[in-house]
Amino acid sequence: MGTTHVSGLNLKFTTIPEGAAGNHTVTGISTDDVLIAVVGWKITLSEGTPNTQAVAAVNLTSEFTITAANTINNTGGTALTDSSCLVVWLDLDAS
Repeated sequence: MGTTHVSGLNLKFTTIPEGAAGNHTVTGISTDDVLIAVVGWKITLSEGTPNTQAVAAVNLTSEFTITAANTINNTGGTALTDSSCLVVWLDLDAS
């Protein structure tokens, strides 16, 4: 039987839109929280017979740090051009 409930775990997640490498707004994250994952994905559509789509996901966690309240940063890292990211963090301030 798997785990169905974990009390006291303040796991939060959100998405961030495309943008250049640098600061990205993550509302609610603070500098004493723990960044668990930043996963980028891009969907590419190709017209043809039949039309196809490809989904590419990449783990970008090592490029990001929490630099200020509501901000994560990957300056010098991967640009999020035509892609989005899922951000997962542990909120140490939540009760």
